[in-house]
Amino acid sequence: MAGEIVTAARRLLRSPMFTLVAVVTLAIGIGASAAIFSVVRGVLLKPLPYPDAESLVGVWHTSPEHGNWMHAHVSYLFYRDQSTVFEEMGLYQAGRANLTGGERPEELAAIDVSPSLLRVLGVSPVLGRTFLDGASDPEADPVVIISHGLWQRRFGGDPEIAGSGVRVDGVQREIVGVMPRGFRVSDVDADLVLPMVIDRSNPERGLWGNICVARLRPGVSRDAAQREADALAARLHEAFPDPEAARQFFERAGIGLAVTSLKDDIVENVADVLWVLLGCVGVVLVVAIANVASLFLVRADVRQHEVALRGALGATRAAIAKGMTIESLVVTSAGSAAGLALAVFGLRAFVNLAPPGIPRLDEVGVDLPVVFFVAAVGILSGLIFGIVPV
Repeated sequence: MAGEIVTAARRLLRSPMFTLVAVVTLAIGIGASAAIFSVVRGVLLKPLPYPDAESLVGVWHTSPEHGNWMHAHVSYLFYRDQSTVFEEMGLYQAGRANLTGGERPEELAAIDVSPSLLRVLGVSPVLGRTFLDGASDPEADPVVIISHGLWQRRFGGDPEIAGSGVRVDGVQREIVGVMPRGFRVSDVDADLVLPMVIDRSNPERGLWGNICVARLRPGVSRDAAQREADALAARLHEAFPDPEAARQFFERAGIGLAVTSLKDDIVENVADVLWVLLGCVGVVLVVAIANVASLFLVRADVRQHEVALRGALGATRAAIAKGMTIESLVVTSAGSAAGLALAVFGLRAFVNLAPPGIPRLDEVGVDLPVVFFVAAVGILSGLIFGIVPV
């Protein structure tokens, strides 16, 4: 087989322009398709980086007039106390915070979370501990968990960082933990994780700017959770000092409760665009394959005298077909390798130049499934280019 591959390569080198055009055409088609497939896989197809991510859901208020509503502390506490379908519920709100002290002050991405949120996501600090349940009490000692990147960048990866102090927005806080590398809440990447202050005795009722994430109990479907959510939304007025006035307001606004896939919540704004983009580069790949197939047909027509001579010298039809197929596989192998290299560089450019708002880009890469995709396209194309001229 090795000798036949060498012989096929020598034949191709006798037609350098044909070989170059075929390889470059395939490389462009395969490279573009592999790069966009990598994006689609990383953003849309890969599960979220949490344990049992399929059981994670978003819980949203809905209204025909006002669209989706988020949560106030009062609604979160009511649903958390009354629900039987959720194993745990958590709340978060993204923002910014100033870190002072040390060499220089910094304004950093921060996120306020209920102490339960990290349990909902199933993520624990790699150093130190998570928030205790009482961390959200108004009188609790101020604490903070920092990101892995901030730990490395500002604190030099100090293994004794837990227990030290840092000043955040003018408040002295104890660093109790360091999150794993790449940790994020949904699509929020934050350097500072702060405990959300929630006063259970008098919960906030006027600010509806918090996002709720929940984990379904084992064996509970999203449909079952939705049925309970509908019933709970109809009782939300019970959590207010004037239940009748709250009930009338919620009924006029048509307030409901929706249980959605957390993954869909994260990627819904870009899913359609990425699928369309994948379809477009798929068309480019098909056109590239069709063009190279035409080149092989033209080459086969030009080589009729050569094929007839080989047949007259005793070569069987099967041997001739095998030789043509090996030649086409050599071309597609070179095109696939070049396309894979092109995909790596193209993907880096896409990630660097991508507009803001595309989630999970840090999870995009040319991994083993993408290599399998390129190999499958190369082998299938090689068989087509070899068999059709025969």
